[in-house]
Amino acid sequence: MTADILGRRPLEAFVRSWNLIPDKGGKFEVTVNGDLIFSKKQLGRHAEPGEVLALFRQKLFELYPDAERIIAEAEADDP
Repeated sequence: MTADILGRRPLEAFVRSWNLIPDKGGKFEVTVNGDLIFSKKQLGRHAEPGEVLALFRQKLFELYPDAERIIAEAEADDP
């Protein structure tokens, strides 16, 4: 999942820090700026492939309205 998000150079510019905090009991939660965007515990299942990336992008676009345009342009320029 980390590579899924940070492996995309246009997204990397919007990530100030990335923390993976181990927990017990299979807990897996993803937050952006303190807002929960995915919770294995609440949903009772693992994330589907690409699901956390999609939720991350959605939250990013809410926080930074120009991010969608900037990322789309950068991805179009990337061969």
